[in-house]
Amino acid sequence: MRRFDIVVLSHKRLASFLSNFDKIESYDSSQDRITILSCSPSEEETQQVKAFEKKYEVQVKYQIRPNFGMAEGARIEYFIGNIDSLQEVFDTEYIFQFQEHYLDIKAPYSRWGKELNFKIKGDVVPDNITFDLNLLSDVFRQHKIAAAFCDRNNPCWFQRGEHTYIAPNGGNNFLSTSQIKDDYVQAELKRIYQKCDNTYRWALYAEFKVGELFFKEGNNYYDIKRDKVYSKFPKEEFYVAPDPINELYDFYERSLANKIIDKSKTAIKNFLQKSQA
Repeated sequence: MRRFDIVVLSHKRLASFLSNFDKIESYDSSQDRITILSCSPSEEETQQVKAFEKKYEVQVKYQIRPNFGMAEGARIEYFIGNIDSLQEVFDTEYIFQFQEHYLDIKAPYSRWGKELNFKIKGDVVPDNITFDLNLLSDVFRQHKIAAAFCDRNNPCWFQRGEHTYIAPNGGNNFLSTSQIKDDYVQAELKRIYQKCDNTYRWALYAEFKVGELFFKEGNNYYDIKRDKVYSKFPKEEFYVAPDPINELYDFYERSLANKIIDKSKTAIKNFLQKSQA
């Protein structure tokens, strides 16, 4: 079994990861793997990967997928075995998966525009952070870490019912494959993917939903930035997003019957309004 599978979700910005690989330390080809999920294959990307492999004396598993569902679509496809076999996915202890620009602080697309003073976006790695895979594997094993995050703005805190969760910004995190193997998790990931309508709205819903599946209070989670293990998520230590979470859930999780009823109610209402006009 491998130690880490570094899974990079890429669309036209692969060079951003390749030129910042030095922020990942103690990479060991005998234990670790680099998997690139690209939805923008080109001769330029192929040459970039070859140059990267030669420079660092590593092998890259370069996988091509359709440009569908944005980063959330890619990570869910990978987790449910639509890209690699589940046997390959599960043949590792942890998956370190992130968007291709996550490590790149300097890229213009990692920053907001002039209206926000070119501030670095929240889905980019915090300043002065490197990922030492040796140290991280020791911490993860010692504390039986279910998942880990390194979030510039701290993950989004949210509640559903009686439970509390966090959702790392941009979905960038480390996950124990033991979580992904769970039958309920696999069923939910497939259901989420079936709901994908290739919109930003769905991607936002999926980001929170993946947070719900993998970052629920009760297990041990490691905050790499703060060097702290969490099993509870104090609201004041996290970011509370302004996103309409309940509305997103309602839209993508209402039963088909309820949607038909809503549609019928709208049709009747429109008919009555027209008949009274």
